[in-house]
Amino acid sequence: MKTPFDKSFSLNYFRLNKMFWAHGDIIYPTIKSIQEKYALSKDLETIDLVKEKKNFKKILDYSDKKLEEFLKENEEIIPKIYLDLDKLRDKLNLGREWNSCFFRYLLTGILLPPPFSLFFYEDRNSIVIEINRYTTKSDVNSLWNGPLKELRKEKYKNTRLNYPNKKSWKNLNDFASSLCSKKEDVSAPEQENYKKKDLDIVGELYEYDNDTSKETDKKRRNNLRVNRHRLKKITK
Repeated sequence: MKTPFDKSFSLNYFRLNKMFWAHGDIIYPTIKSIQEKYALSKDLETIDLVKEKKNFKKILDYSDKKLEEFLKENEEIIPKIYLDLDKLRDKLNLGREWNSCFFRYLLTGILLPPPFSLFFYEDRNSIVIEINRYTTKSDVNSLWNGPLKELRKEKYKNTRLNYPNKKSWKNLNDFASSLCSKKEDVSAPEQENYKKKDLDIVGELYEYDNDTSKETDKKRRNNLRVNRHRLKKITK
């Protein structure tokens, strides 16, 4: 049974082959001019591995290693290369996820499609996902349950998702009411300097409740303080 990742990869692999057959007159001259512009040459060892039909994972790992080495040694020209690749992508109406495909081909001669037809990147406290005309539901599912799963865990590890229920709304309402109650002016002159206590607020919140015993009010006061502490926490 194919997973969403397999479907996305297979579809992009088909698009890749179709694209090179249909638009080879645009792709090949552009790639060649970029190689000449930055004095890039395809890695012959990688090409030999392909010719010898070596294990696909071995070829991929080797080309990844070569890409990593190149990125470290040529940091200053990387943005310029990507600008040229952006122009090629625009001609072919492709998303930014295809940059990695063309970049790998530039340096190693290996043609591999992107795993998903969408692009994502980190922006401060957000993860931004770019979709395009070719993005499918399978792409989104593959990304969400794949690379984004670990990234979300790491980036938002202190975040607690809220799923409000009837009790949650009541707690929020009590919290809001308690804040409003504390800000209200006390009209009686003799109470001008009196600061409302939590027990006073509880008395107002549960004024029409049948159970107004001291023990019950103390429990309600403690619950109010706990809810106040939770709701005042800044979500990270």
